[in-house]
Amino acid sequence: MPEDTLQPHGFTVHRTYPATTQEVFDAFLAVYGPQPEEWVLESQLDLRPGGRWWLRFAPPGVEPFTEDRRLTVVDPPGLLRYTARIDAPGNPAYETDVTLELTATPDGQTRLALTQTGFPDSELARIFEENWPGVLELAAQRLA
Repeated sequence: MPEDTLQPHGFTVHRTYPATTQEVFDAFLAVYGPQPEEWVLESQLDLRPGGRWWLRFAPPGVEPFTEDRRLTVVDPPGLLRYTARIDAPGNPAYETDVTLELTATPDGQTRLALTQTGFPDSELARIFEENWPGVLELAAQRLA
């Protein structure tokens, strides 16, 4: 079960997977393509430092929104960092910083820590914090 830690205008979500760091890294990316989840309407990824990861989402019960992610650190399979410009109906566009860290455990599992900071308010941070565990569960399903 994921453990969540709320931080001012950001958070960290943790999860452990019974897989290698490379397998978890690949499963995380696979949630968004090439055969993405149905709520991922578009996904274009240039996986390199300075690359762009453009996405359009329509999760159930949410109006479609976009994220324009600029990859700042790409060091597979242990580290991925990006800045996400989020443009959603009803809110001014804003940017957050995301860090995905994958660490091998002594028993052959992978510990994931996903940190997202820079939200303009705690309510937006809470919404994203509540939704990331579902995305991480989808990554786990792709490992099965």
